[in-house]
Amino acid sequence: MKTFMMTACLLAFAVWTFGIPNDEIFIAAGRVVLGNYPEGYGNFAPQTVSLPDFYIDRFEVTNQQFAAFIDSGGYSTQTYWVIAGQPDSLAGWLWKEENQIATPKFWNLSDAPYWKNDLYSKLPNTPVVGVSWFEAYAYARWAGKRLPTAAEWEKAARGASSEFGTRENVGVGFKYPWGNNFFKAQAPPDYRLCNWRLRYYAYRFPDIGSRADATGYPEKTWQTDGYAESAAPVGSFSPQGDSPYGISDMAGNVWEWTATPFPKYEMDLYIIKGGGWYGSTLEHLKAGYRYGMGPYLRSRDIGFRCARD
Repeated sequence: MKTFMMTACLLAFAVWTFGIPNDEIFIAAGRVVLGNYPEGYGNFAPQTVSLPDFYIDRFEVTNQQFAAFIDSGGYSTQTYWVIAGQPDSLAGWLWKEENQIATPKFWNLSDAPYWKNDLYSKLPNTPVVGVSWFEAYAYARWAGKRLPTAAEWEKAARGASSEFGTRENVGVGFKYPWGNNFFKAQAPPDYRLCNWRLRYYAYRFPDIGSRADATGYPEKTWQTDGYAESAAPVGSFSPQGDSPYGISDMAGNVWEWTATPFPKYEMDLYIIKGGGWYGSTLEHLKAGYRYGMGPYLRSRDIGFRCARD
């Protein structure tokens, strides 16, 4: 028994230190309020929808996890890239082949670890970035999962608390994953709720960093979260920054691809959620905010997490 316990502890330490497991969180079926309700919660018209049971990863997919996809032939197995239900189901595969893409944008297969020279996500347990929607989709299929829909993602981020009101008898949840105030009332380090480029925001809006306002923090102490120039290891702001379901990094760190097309656009765009470490505003960090990006985009602050039925 002693040997078993020691082995289990060592395994747990190795997993958390070198990869962070993509623990799944179960979200029970039910109705959820989405979008800008109450006023100031988001940037699109409110709606109340019903969702079935689903599971969503507690953490964003990490560099180490994505490297396993590469090593197992993920970029050379067409099956993972076939987009079910779309007329142009091989668009991602053909794009990858034409552009000879075999890794995320900032990686190099000839220099282990592959992410060694990625300036924006530097560690085994930081979220993979520089991946297109197609690459995220292929990884999710390889993992036996899928990308979450925008509605699933938002429910997982805002919850359904009735503390701040209801819509059609459904709790409206929270504006941010941890509550309705961007800053919590605790003293540091609990104010570090997400990886958000506060220095950038303070530069654009100088008054935000030059006062000790109702949050009670001394001047400038909250202008940095410790990761001003890159993504943070997943779970760095847990549990204080977690959503009501215990899901990490749903505000800041990296924007996240979803499976849902961005509506009312002639071009193909997919909804991204959550805001990122680079240049996002407070609006972008709200659970009810959504933005659209083309599936070919490979950005320094866009990653993803997986879901399944």
